[in-house]
Amino acid sequence: MLQLRRLWWLLALLMVASLLLVALFEWGPRRHLVIVPSDQWEVATIDDRPAGGDSVATLAPPGTGMTCELGSQYRWPYCELAITLTSPELGIDLSDYDNLILQLAGEGPSNAAWRIYLRNYHPDYSRDGDPVSHKVNAILFDPGQYPGRVEVPLKLFTPATWWLTDYDIPLMQQGQDLSRVFAIELATGSGAAPGHYRLKVETLLFEGPWMPPSLFYRALFIGWSLAVISLLLMDYLGMRRRLAKMSRQARQTMARNRDLELEYRMASNQVRYDPLTGALSRYEGESRLVHHDGEMTLVFIDIDHFKQINDSQGHPVGDEVLKCLVSELLLQLEEGDMLCRWGGEEFVLLLPGRSLVWGQALAERLRLAVAGSRNWPNGVAVTASFGVASRQPGEPMPKTLQRADMALYRAKGAGRNRVEVAD
Repeated sequence: MLQLRRLWWLLALLMVASLLLVALFEWGPRRHLVIVPSDQWEVATIDDRPAGGDSVATLAPPGTGMTCELGSQYRWPYCELAITLTSPELGIDLSDYDNLILQLAGEGPSNAAWRIYLRNYHPDYSRDGDPVSHKVNAILFDPGQYPGRVEVPLKLFTPATWWLTDYDIPLMQQGQDLSRVFAIELATGSGAAPGHYRLKVETLLFEGPWMPPSLFYRALFIGWSLAVISLLLMDYLGMRRRLAKMSRQARQTMARNRDLELEYRMASNQVRYDPLTGALSRYEGESRLVHHDGEMTLVFIDIDHFKQINDSQGHPVGDEVLKCLVSELLLQLEEGDMLCRWGGEEFVLLLPGRSLVWGQALAERLRLAVAGSRNWPNGVAVTASFGVASRQPGEPMPKTLQRADMALYRAKGAGRNRVEVAD
């Protein structure tokens, strides 16, 4: 009875905690990204003069807007203020934000709305050397109708029809895409009358939850599931303890179960870890690659002239070299980095969430550490070669691994004791 009462108290505490978490998620602090033209962002003006027009756009000091002398020589005259956030290939993921809070001040001879573009890069439609090929997610905004701060739901941004038509975008790619936004552009609207225009950007603020709602509620569901399972397990273990006091056979069975569990863990560790070096096994490395779905950088590592070490010093010395190598590498790694023995003198370093630049820098640091170490057995000189590759969008992990392996072979062919990066 006492045990049951404790379980009910725990369930009540879980319910209160869950309600507090939901309230905090729905009405608590939100994530913000402030975009204000400043030294942090590259700000430039664009007009129709390269296309034969006579419009002149000028950046207004200190870079918070622009002035525009809109001409009439071009068929579709325009002036544009472009705020570049990153390089197109990097971009900023705005898909988890809900709203864009806008406050613009515009002046001109007409009240035509301004066009606001969120330019998104994607390898499926973006073309090298063609800046217009990046997706144009657009709205029309009239500052005169919204003199104060206004929340614009990001779902209102839709790809421009002219862009879909000009680039013959397939049906499944015609929707909104804000996963890699690299620029915000504000341009005079279609049909604006010639004359003097002025645009001042006072607020560009993206607002959204700290995590996607689907992820939050999924995590809450999983948390509740684990809590219920844990409570049931606690009750079950309590019952087992009571039964163990009543029966010697039950105690013996439980002891045997513990022995079997220990044997299983030992067998599992032998599968997961290389028994010689203590690094993760190839089986464990491949398993983690299969279950990882995100950014990943791989580093292929191979000891130079390892066969000569085995032939001249003997296999026991070769084994000591492998163990010393793992020790040297692990000293340089950070939390989350995983070192796997792939076979023989080959190792693969898994770097989840790390960029290609990060992986290249780490590989170079590891190369220097190996070449500079004085801990090798029998005073042998040891160096290693490294091949680095980063997973590309949509690329299968085996392909990424193959590219890292090819980079390693280039390092071997270029003289060893070097780092090569995959194409």
